[in-house]
Amino acid sequence: MTTLELFNKAEEALNNIGLSLDDFYSLERSTVGLRLQGKYSEKIVKALTPEKLSINKHGGWVVAEITTEEISFGITLTW
Repeated sequence: MTTLELFNKAEEALNNIGLSLDDFYSLERSTVGLRLQGKYSEKIVKALTPEKLSINKHGGWVVAEITTEEISFGITLTW
């Protein structure tokens, strides 16, 4: 899958839960999908189901893992 195809599929998958790639300030392609980083916001947290969220005990940031049919997202939210 090309990077453009990956980003298009990622945008579609995020739109399905009420988010967009524009909600994040850092995007990185990994071997299995995308790593996204953004500022903590109520919109993003509400879009992610509680069982997918966790808090890094040492750094205090919010992390989530989402897997769709074709893409795996690793999400980190900072303050």
